Amino acid sequence: MDKEQEILEKTFKLFCRYGIKSLTMSDIASNLHISKKTLYKYVSDKHDLVKNVFLNLEHHHKFINTSLLNGNAIEQFYQVSRKVMGMIKQTNMHMLFDLKKYYPDVYEEIQVRRQKAIVKNVSENIKAGQKDGLYRKEINPELVGELYFLKTNALIDSDFVNSGKYTLKEIFVELFKYHILGICTEKGRKFLENFKIFEDDEV
Repeated sequence: MDKEQEILEKTFKLFCRYGIKSLTMSDIASNLHISKKTLYKYVSDKHDLVKNVFLNLEHHHKFINTSLLNGNAIEQFYQVSRKVMGMIKQTNMHMLFDLKKYYPDVYEEIQVRRQKAIVKNVSENIKAGQKDGLYRKEINPELVGELYFLKTNALIDSDFVNSGKYTLKEIFVELFKYHILGICTEKGRKFLENFKIFEDDEV
């Protein structure tokens, strides 16, 4: 890992722990055990640092590589759903609030990238399921992908997950069933009846 990458990774951890607004450039340099001069070799100001942290670190906006998934379309979507819920679980709400309020341009760019990735993966999953007879042919893959993004984004952008009313596992299972049962054929339903993985699984 080169020095710039190391700075971005460590700064992200600081943002997760303390939020974004409360940290000055001096605070960040001090916590990273580097001088402000060194920090300014890689970024021009705090806005530039925030932008680089959230937009230049690949793992912050990559969704999931569907080519690495196993099984049929329903099994693959289950794996994608776990990834989504993992993202929601790891979301620091204080950091998200700071990002939306003080760095709206960065937040909007993250939204655009997240939407593009989710719509792409969901629509590709639907097309694969349609080809195998698991999903209904009349389903519009891109439209359903957009709707799925709106649902998951609403979860990320609210306190519902952290309200304690339902466990993350309960939310995950119902969201998974809600999506699949809305698009699958009779063949897909029969497969889903025997799909027991999530019953003993933890999110």
